[in-house]
Amino acid sequence: PVQSIISYQDKDDGSLEMQALMERFPWSRHPNLWNGLMVVPETAPYAVNGNSLQILTHPHAPVETAGAISALAFSGGKVITGEDNGNLVEHRFLPLPLRTEAPQTAASLGEAGMMALEQFCQSLSGVHYDEKTRDFAAVNPQQRLKSLDECDLATIQAVLPTLDFTATVAGLKNLQSQEIAAAAFQPLWDRLARADRSGKSWSRILELSKDLIETPWHQQLTAAVLSKAPDHPSGLDESPWLPAATLLAAFKSQDSPAILTAIREAGGKGPSAATALALALESDHPEWISAGLETAKELPPFLRQIAISRIAWLEGHRAKALSPWPENFPDMKEIRQREDWDGWEQADFEPALEMIRQCVLEELVAIEVPKDSTAEQRKAVADRLADPETVATVGKPRFALACMKAALAFSEHKEESETTFQLASTARDLGAPAEPCMRAEALALTAMGDYQKAHPIWIELITEHPLETQIPGDYAEAAYTAFENADPQQAMTILTTGMHRYPQDGNFALRAGWVALLTGNSDRGYQFLQTGKRIGFPKEKAENATALLTIAAAQSGAYDDATVYFNDLVRIDPAWGKMETLDTLDWPDELKSTLSQFMH
Repeated sequence: PVQSIISYQDKDDGSLEMQALMERFPWSRHPNLWNGLMVVPETAPYAVNGNSLQILTHPHAPVETAGAISALAFSGGKVITGEDNGNLVEHRFLPLPLRTEAPQTAASLGEAGMMALEQFCQSLSGVHYDEKTRDFAAVNPQQRLKSLDECDLATIQAVLPTLDFTATVAGLKNLQSQEIAAAAFQPLWDRLARADRSGKSWSRILELSKDLIETPWHQQLTAAVLSKAPDHPSGLDESPWLPAATLLAAFKSQDSPAILTAIREAGGKGPSAATALALALESDHPEWISAGLETAKELPPFLRQIAISRIAWLEGHRAKALSPWPENFPDMKEIRQREDWDGWEQADFEPALEMIRQCVLEELVAIEVPKDSTAEQRKAVADRLADPETVATVGKPRFALACMKAALAFSEHKEESETTFQLASTARDLGAPAEPCMRAEALALTAMGDYQKAHPIWIELITEHPLETQIPGDYAEAAYTAFENADPQQAMTILTTGMHRYPQDGNFALRAGWVALLTGNSDRGYQFLQTGKRIGFPKEKAENATALLTIAAAQSGAYDDATVYFNDLVRIDPAWGKMETLDTLDWPDELKSTLSQFMH
């Protein structure tokens, strides 16, 4: 269900009243999905609970169904229930009995009265109490009407003198059984035939239908099916509606004139038309697809878009081919569940959709910076993003996202700072979220060592933008640039705030401990690192984290703990036990000096 406007007119015209709402918007398992008027139980018009429908605005008994209710339709005094077992049942509400103005004295309820009352209740309710099973069982309409005919209504009136059932009984008697002409099933049979791809369900369909409708028309249909598949022993393993062999032979020949003729002769709808279009879409001939489009009737919009995109791609118009497709590519099964293709589902269009998906992916990969990229790879992506044709090909939303992601990737390389700023600016101008663009610019400035320009951007990110758009790294970078700008107190304040907001982020705890050690706050650094150890450091950073824990513990006076951490470090890599290892570290001398106390 989706939200919908419930009235285009003035709200006083009655279009918002409950009965009008029920007829215009007949179904929702969750009444509040469409509008606020159905949220409050006191004003909700109906409620569905599994097999039961309760009309809340009318004093009727619940409608009980054989299967769970999956659809509803209201019309005046009728409601149609669709059930998950395939049943479609029309229910009519009987008029309620009226109270008499001058009630008589009720007659005694003898054996005759009990029998009459039992028959009358069975007629009204449609259920019967089975003494053997000690449970209620449904009664079919014929039994209900029979019970009413056998019921002594005069006795009922004497037993219940205060109620007048005249209108109720008249309404029940008007519900006469109706014979449905066999030809009325023809649209259903046609629809089943068009929906059957393999043809192998026909024997089962005929078998089931024979149990349901023993009619001359059914026999004629069976004979027709058998006559259209006379060569097969059973006559039913192939559907008579499968595409003609001549169509398949034409495509196999690769003779373009013959194929164009076959496509036009396949008709505008049905299995042959669907197969012709599917085969044309899998080819590299746009003229075949165009012929299928010209011939097709009532082609689903989704298939038409696939065909138009495929033609555009084969003719070299990449922008026209790819730009209409959304970021989250549609799923064919989901589309089919929402739409009735009325016969077009007989062919498999998944390969055609997959071709379009692969074309989109190829374009997107070309503008994506690979992990651990080289300078040449980054230049190729930058050149592709600088090409005006690229934005036309992939569409503005995808292009903006690609520029934003590329800016973040480029920001890790200080020699790419100018390109980073250009990409972030382009992404922002085309509607990309502001926060990632700012983050890319700030990262580039930080990588360049321009902490004075980077710091205000980090501060703006963590103070003026919604919390859901922030990431832990924003606080770590803001604190680090504060330290580099000679403001260690602000750095510690930022780290403390970050720890409060991301208390389960081991990576942030590690970075917070590092910055705290750089600013001379070893006690706080030790606390941060201990928190990170409790949470769990990233596996690839566990070694450095253990080294920092050793330093922080030692500088905080916890020498026993520092010795334990150092022993853990040596177990991870024995090289940490040698002084030469310190020369490989790009750390401040005061940190390396503390660590050297434990080395031999």
